[in-house]
Amino acid sequence: MESCGSRAGDTLSVNSEIVEIVPSRSKPNQGIVKVRNTTVNQNGEDVQVFTANLLVFKRPAAGA
Repeated sequence: MESCGSRAGDTLSVNSEIVEIVPSRSKPNQGIVKVRNTTVNQNGEDVQVFTANLLVFKRPAAGA
């Protein structure tokens, strides 16, 4: 993918996609979420794409 970069005055937006969720085997209240983030300019051109691995806590079970 070729990057066109961005300039002052551009309108940028970010689209995030959850790529993968992996529960922790050793800590049941945590997991790793892989997120792909794409920054797009006003012409619909990708100016930045990166993937991040996030350590997240699970929500408490309903009624807990």
